Amino acid sequence: MFNSFFDHSKFYINDKPFFPIISSDIQNETANTVAIKADCSNFSTLIFEEELIKANKLKKLGKYIIWDVSLGLEDPDFLLSDELQFKSILQSLNYFITNIFESFKEISIGIALYTGKIPRYNSQLSSFENWLNANPFYKNCALEERHLMYLFNCELLTDYMRLIAPNIPDELPMILKLDVTEIESNAYLVHLLSKERFEYFLLALKGAKVALPAISWESGEGILGKFDNLSSTSYKKTPRVGVCFASSQRVTQSELVQFNNIFDSLSLNNIDYRVLDEVFATEQWDGLDFIIARKNSLSPVGIRMLQGFLAAMGTTIYHELPIGISNEISFDEFKKTFR
Repeated sequence: MFNSFFDHSKFYINDKPFFPIISSDIQNETANTVAIKADCSNFSTLIFEEELIKANKLKKLGKYIIWDVSLGLEDPDFLLSDELQFKSILQSLNYFITNIFESFKEISIGIALYTGKIPRYNSQLSSFENWLNANPFYKNCALEERHLMYLFNCELLTDYMRLIAPNIPDELPMILKLDVTEIESNAYLVHLLSKERFEYFLLALKGAKVALPAISWESGEGILGKFDNLSSTSYKKTPRVGVCFASSQRVTQSELVQFNNIFDSLSLNNIDYRVLDEVFATEQWDGLDFIIARKNSLSPVGIRMLQGFLAAMGTTIYHELPIGISNEISFDEFKKTFR
């Protein structure tokens, strides 16, 4: 059975690593995958003649398809609580999957369900204060309000997507294309797009400046593939260094500043790395020789994880304060000796 999926470091087709080079242009010879747009919003005509023509061409060319579907969620006036609208979208999506996807499932490797900036849903603004009260840590962690608003809207988006998810075939990865160019802080971006929040979605990021498990969309970083960003189609060298990022409940403004310092310093020293979520670190450290961590952001679970990494012959790098792991070395010493 044909299948495609992803993890923290690679995309796979039929259990074999695959680097998707995606283009919206069916004529692009460099691409191994083409994105086909399809309207499944509340206003869709459900006529997919052009999409069928393109898909049949790609089948003959031996290329894969990403279905770039519009559900209308990019509209700030989209009503998340409108049940009739939700049912209408599901009907359109189910019609598309039954009548279009099923005919090309052997070459379909993903479905993009959102394209745009981090949303700001006007109908939900009055619920922001209730969300803060239900999440007292966020209310007291001194993060800037605009950052908290991003978090709030991301959770609204992922909650809605989880309602849609049961209607998507299991073998079809769900992709969210997010334009994050306006988010200047690398550390905040890592916090915002944590696997704790986006565990079941493959992200395609526009303008990201930090090495996340995502596809690079048009510009910026992304280690899982490229989407309309064909300036370089070669694989990056597999990083040997990981940065263990704090769990959501331990992120403060001061910790974000320090993680930004780590990311900036690694880039300045041309050290390739990838980010690990503390909560999922044990399943993400494969292939790493070093993990950089901060004592002030680690939970007891994170410390036990680093002890397990030591047992697996890995080395812990501490930033600022020693953590207490055997054979750990300082970040400054690491930068001087790493080759």
